Amino acid sequence: MGYNYKLDKYYVVKKEGKYLWPCKSQPNRTIELFTDDVLTKNDDGTFTVHTGICCFGICLKKNQVKFILGA
Repeated sequence: MGYNYKLDKYYVVKKEGKYLWPCKSQPNRTIELFTDDVLTKNDDGTFTVHTGICCFGICLKKNQVKFILGA
C-alpha cells in the first residue's frame, strides 16, 4: 500500500553516513541516511525519515542537516 503526498518543508542530511538512532535497549544504535532521504523534525528535536521504512527518533545536529523549502 502506498500513499501520494507532498511535503513543502523538509530536511536532508548534508553528508551520507551513519547517524545516531538510539533506543532504550541500544543507546548507540545508528541508521544509515542518504542525501536524498526526506526528513522532518519532531517536537522533541529528533528527526523522522520518511523514505523507505519510516523511522523516528534520529538524533541530528543543526550542522548535519539542510532545510528545504519546496515550491
